[in-house]
Amino acid sequence: GRLPDPKESRMFDAILISSNSGTYASSGSMAARYIVSTSESTQAAMAGGLLAFGFRHGAACDAIAQMLQEGMRRKAQGPAIEETAAALVREYRASGRRRPGVGSAFYSEDPRTVVLFELAQELGFFGDYCRLMQALAQSVSQRGKKGLVVNEEGAAVAILCDMLGDDYDWRASNIWHLIGRLPSVAGAALEELQRAKPDDRRVPWEYDGPPERDLPQGYHPSQT
Repeated sequence: GRLPDPKESRMFDAILISSNSGTYASSGSMAARYIVSTSESTQAAMAGGLLAFGFRHGAACDAIAQMLQEGMRRKAQGPAIEETAAALVREYRASGRRRPGVGSAFYSEDPRTVVLFELAQELGFFGDYCRLMQALAQSVSQRGKKGLVVNEEGAAVAILCDMLGDDYDWRASNIWHLIGRLPSVAGAALEELQRAKPDDRRVPWEYDGPPERDLPQGYHPSQT
C-alpha cells in the first residue's frame, strides 16, 4: 500500500539479487533444460522450472517466516532469544522435521548471508528476527555437522521480518524468492537452446532394479 523508502528499496534489491543463484544442477534449472530440449518453449521451461522448486530446495521461505514469527511470539512471553531458539530446535528434532533456513553448500559461512546481514546492519534492519535466525543456526550447529549455517533464504526472510514487522505476511516469502530465482531458470533454458541439440539430455545410468522375470501363467489377458 506504499512505496518503499530508499533504504528498503536497496535492501530488497540485494535480497532479490542474492536469490538469483541457481546452478546447472539446481532442480529448477535442470527441469527447465529438460522441458525446453523437447518443446523449445521458453515460457513452458520457465514455468516448469518454478514448479520444480520445493521445500527441500528453493521454496522453504514460507516455512522460515512461520518459524521465526512463532519464535518471536514466544520471546514476547519472556525467554531470551537463545532459549527460544533452543526450544524450537528441540521441537523440530523431536518431530523429525527439517529446520528451514539452516544448511548451506558453503560449510563455514554462506557468503550471501554475510553480505545481506552486513547490509541490514548498515541500513538499520538487523533486529531480533536476524538474531533469532543466527541463534537457531548456532543451536543446530552444536551437533557438530558441517553446513549448519544460516543460508541465504534464512537471512533474507529474517531481514524482511525485521524491516517490515507486523506488516510482513509470511505467505509472500516463497513468492519473492522464486521471482529472484526466475532469471537463473530462464538463463538455463536459453543456454540449452543455444548450446545443445533438441532432446539431447543424456544422463549416465545403470539399472539396478528387479531382475528380468516371466509373467505368471494366466496373468496376461491373452493367457486367460
